[in-house]
Amino acid sequence: MSEKSFNYLLFLSPLFIVIIFMNSLIFVREAIYFILFYFIFMFLIYRNKLPHKILKNTLWIFIVSFIVYLSINTKYDKYGIIVILETGVMLAVFSLSVFLSIKGSYYKNAIWYLSTVYFWMFLVRSLVELEQLKYGYNLSTGLSLFSLLPLIGVGADNLTKRKVFYVSILCSLFILMYVGARQAVVSILMFSFIAAMLNRNILSMQKKKIFIIFSVFVMISIISFYPLYIMLSTIEHVSWVGGDGGSSFNFFNKRIGTRLDIWKHLLYYISLDPLLGHGANLSTSMLQPTSLIEFNMNRDNLSSHSTYLEIIYRIGFLGLFLFLLIFYKIIKILSNNLHVWEVKIISAYVLSLLVYISTSVILVFDSNLNSIFIWIALGVGIGASLKGCPLKKMIKLR
Repeated sequence: MSEKSFNYLLFLSPLFIVIIFMNSLIFVREAIYFILFYFIFMFLIYRNKLPHKILKNTLWIFIVSFIVYLSINTKYDKYGIIVILETGVMLAVFSLSVFLSIKGSYYKNAIWYLSTVYFWMFLVRSLVELEQLKYGYNLSTGLSLFSLLPLIGVGADNLTKRKVFYVSILCSLFILMYVGARQAVVSILMFSFIAAMLNRNILSMQKKKIFIIFSVFVMISIISFYPLYIMLSTIEHVSWVGGDGGSSFNFFNKRIGTRLDIWKHLLYYISLDPLLGHGANLSTSMLQPTSLIEFNMNRDNLSSHSTYLEIIYRIGFLGLFLFLLIFYKIIKILSNNLHVWEVKIISAYVLSLLVYISTSVILVFDSNLNSIFIWIALGVGIGASLKGCPLKKMIKLR
């Protein structure tokens, strides 16, 4: 058996067992620890081949700083320890994904096969339960498909795999528009558009400053969105979309102001301690609407549905700054090698991800494997950029 075949067998065999025989358990909370131990095992096998200069990157300083700040700004009850542990696991898997992606194409290709198999298994199951998803789990469906697409994208190093990638995007958009997962639809469209621009060298390696400036502009725009949305909008302004069920696609039947009341009340609580927050162990789902502000929704909690607001409430604007600093460093690393296919895909995905998390809590304070999938994909892109060259000769898309 060749070394390449052995690498594939070593990497794929235990994960295929999990996907095929333990599909019902793949999104349980404890699954993230299985992923971490597995990545540690793979890292120990290939650690001697790791370039030491990779460890000197300031990205790791930003990651450690975020975890340390998170550890300081929490109460050490049972939930507080779990939050710190799970966040550490997420960022550890990201770091290991960076190291493994530097080692060779087997890692990237193994990820492509695994993610493609699971993506289409999930897609077929979604088609069977389409009507139920339309009126129930459209958000989780959107997150699952959105988190798997970059893993399919980074491994698409030939024309056949890229066709599979494009078909996966189109099928995802159709299903998500039907079930009404609006944030996923918008983010996938943005992901596709930016990837196309990068592939056509509109934001090329020679213009990496433009890419960085554009990325910072996206960050600032998203953070500015919340106060402007709350100050300038009313229920009448944001409820004009659909609502009468006239379209077969649920995307057009849902009003866009469902979170206005929640965010008004949440910003009130944030204003009580905006710099440091209320504690990493305190979720917004524990909050109840304040009597000082009118509340028109039929619910008894203020679950934020926004990673940015969740971070600000728990660990303040200082915590948000450290979190965005990690992403700024990721963007800066990616901008150095925008000619590499994997880097193009993840660069586009990072910007769409910054939009997606404005209306969903993922990446931190979330133990779902969808977040792990996203961190793994980001790690592949960072590893490809740090390596400084494509893992295979890239062919320009037509």
